[in-house]
Amino acid sequence: VDVKKIINESASLVLTGSKIAIKEKIICDDLFVFADEGQISQVFNNIIINAKQAMPDGGNLSISCLSVKLENFPDGKICESQDYIKIIFADEGPGIPDEIADRIFEPFFTTKHMGSGLGLATSHSIIKQHNGFIQFRNTDTGAEFTIFLPAAKEKFNLITEQNVIMGKGRILFLDDEAMIRTVAVKMIKHLGYNVDAVETGSDAVAKYKTSIMEHKKYDAVILDLTIPGDIGGKDVMRELLQVDADVKGIVSSGYSNDPVMSNFEKFGFCSIIKKPFNLEELGKILENIINKK
Repeated sequence: VDVKKIINESASLVLTGSKIAIKEKIICDDLFVFADEGQISQVFNNIIINAKQAMPDGGNLSISCLSVKLENFPDGKICESQDYIKIIFADEGPGIPDEIADRIFEPFFTTKHMGSGLGLATSHSIIKQHNGFIQFRNTDTGAEFTIFLPAAKEKFNLITEQNVIMGKGRILFLDDEAMIRTVAVKMIKHLGYNVDAVETGSDAVAKYKTSIMEHKKYDAVILDLTIPGDIGGKDVMRELLQVDADVKGIVSSGYSNDPVMSNFEKFGFCSIIKKPFNLEELGKILENIINKK
């Protein structure tokens, strides 16, 4: 995948209509990595959203991207490859207090009133799965996130979507993380489906009931298990089954050891999808439960 393309799409998606401006882009050519585009978009979107939230009155976001050679990551660990793409996001916000800066990648750690604390933890996990490294530091002007991803050593054609299964239908997507909703909506629409995304379990139940009343029932629902301050996917599914015994539910979570994930059919779900998910697996799951006779 083309890192430059994903950065441009993420910045445009998140910052359109905001007071945030891209101050400078030092972006070289031939910035290709072997990666899942949806997952890397999720990381970039999350970091840009954090910068946007750190500058509610506007400001500048500097994004630079270049090729580097590394023998060791900044933490001293040996790299699997010497050729890396280095991406830097630097905002002009207040930064993160030093006493908590070393905890920002911990699951469920958050300073936001309505946050779940999974955004940066998920980003850290994705980059690690791609044999990369992510770090944070406060600067004199704000916060700075730096990502290292292994560069593609040879030039290949961009991966085609021959394994992506397209479809048609109406999807209801529930997740409390704005970044995840943004990426998921983009992916589901790309697959050919119409989609509505909601932030709370209560809204998901209300939306589904309305779709029945209007004779436009959703063909499938994708429900996040954990919704802070509201009912999660398990309880939403129980309520939906009371109004529609044929509801097709997909349970979503970043934790595969949850009992609902390991025994999803017991709770009325048709399938599971573990976060972060990619376009190919999402297309297959939707095809299997919606369009397969």
